[in-house]
Amino acid sequence: MNPKPSLKNPPLLVPLLLAIYPALALFQWNIREVSLQVLWRPLFLSLGCALLLMVLIKWITKEWVKATLYTSLFILLFVSYGQVHHALEDVPFLEKIPASYGWLGLIYTALLTGGALLISRKKPSSRTLWAMNAAAG
Repeated sequence: MNPKPSLKNPPLLVPLLLAIYPALALFQWNIREVSLQVLWRPLFLSLGCALLLMVLIKWITKEWVKATLYTSLFILLFVSYGQVHHALEDVPFLEKIPASYGWLGLIYTALLTGGALLISRKKPSSRTLWAMNAAAG
């Protein structure tokens, strides 16, 4: 990653913060039912997967910033899929549409493709990366 974060080179923490959120949120919702010991395995597993994906994408793109953005996009879509599907189940006219998982999968594939194209064409400013770090934090 970046050796020394500065105003010009923000730390690239967004995918790591996005990756640990689901484990922390699930623990927070079930804090009375489970002990702190059960938090560590999913926390380190999701963090490890995010790091592995980030390093793999960095190896392909040769840029940490783009690897961070691609990984963040993937994690955000991956983590939100179930919640979005659950929210759409309560919409009355959508229950008549067959194979809602398929349609949502196509929409998410289009979002991933569009986001990847946008990331590949534009290099974000350091202000954007700082804002993303703050939002993920």
